[in-house]
Amino acid sequence: MKQPVLLLGHLDTVWPLGTLKTMPCRLSGGRLSGPGTLDMKAGVAMALTALEMLVETGSLEQEIVLLLNSDEEVGSPVSRPITERLAAECGAVYVMEPAQGLPARPPARAPAIGESTSRELPRTPAWISKKAQVRCASWRM
Repeated sequence: MKQPVLLLGHLDTVWPLGTLKTMPCRLSGGRLSGPGTLDMKAGVAMALTALEMLVETGSLEQEIVLLLNSDEEVGSPVSRPITERLAAECGAVYVMEPAQGLPARPPARAPAIGESTSRELPRTPAWISKKAQVRCASWRM
């Protein structure tokens, strides 16, 4: 049996308190915009859509673990041990973080890496177990 695959993402954002007053969440023309929609709700939506498609087409050939933490923007102090344990048990880890944000997005602590195909990262992020093969994926849907 193949090792599980870990899809990794986060649900927290770094926007200042009060941002929604000047940049509210909107749904217009089938597009969602507002704080946190790109980083990282877009990656979460891609992961959920991919899982739904795999299940619907009967193409799911191995276990997929979806881990969404709520403390990534502050360094993952609570979720890091869980992430490291799960990553060590998986054959691959796909970080669903988008490659770029909007120009108005506050600067991130570290740059995200992504492209239309997956590839091995040049270095393993410190918060991921070195036992796991870490990849960054960006899927077109």
